[in-house]
Amino acid sequence: MTFFNLFDELKPLHTLGPEERFLLQCGSLLHDIGWVRGRTKHHKTSFRMIMKEKLPFSDKEKLIIALIARYHRKNIPDRRQKHFSSLDQNEQKVLKALASILRVADGLDRSHQSIVQALRARVTPKEIAIECDVSAPAEWEIGAGLKKGDLMERTLKRKLSITPKQI
Repeated sequence: MTFFNLFDELKPLHTLGPEERFLLQCGSLLHDIGWVRGRTKHHKTSFRMIMKEKLPFSDKEKLIIALIARYHRKNIPDRRQKHFSSLDQNEQKVLKALASILRVADGLDRSHQSIVQALRARVTPKEIAIECDVSAPAEWEIGAGLKKGDLMERTLKRKLSITPKQI
C-alpha cells in the first residue's frame, strides 16, 4: 500500500508515530466510500458517511479519519472550514500531514491498476524526490501524484518530484 510506504519514507519530516499511521490507514481504507452516491463530490460524501456512522473511535479520531477522506482530493484544509478549524493547532498539523500523504498515494494509483509497485523517497532540505517502481507506463499516475502533491509541498515545506522507474 503506497500510503504506508510514503508515511514510512517521510517519517523524518512528519515525525508521526503508530497511532497516526493507523489513522491514515483508516482514512485510506474509507476515503472512496462516497462513490456509492457517485463520483461527483465523493470526497465530501465520504466525510459525511464516516461522521454519521457509529465507529470504534473517539469523536476526535473519527473526525480526523473523516477529514483525511474529505481532503484526499480537491480543496486542501483551510482554517475557515468549520470541521478543520475545530481541531487544535497540533491536530491540524497531523491532519495536513496525513491528508497530504493520502493525496499523493491516491494520485499514484490514478488508474486503479496498481502500476506503482513500490516507492522510495529521498529528502533534502529543499526537495522530496520520490522514485516509483512501475510495471507499465505511468504518466497518468505521476501527473496525478504531482498535482495532488500541493498539500505535501506546503505542509512539509519541500518541492515534490516524482520519477518512474520501469521494473
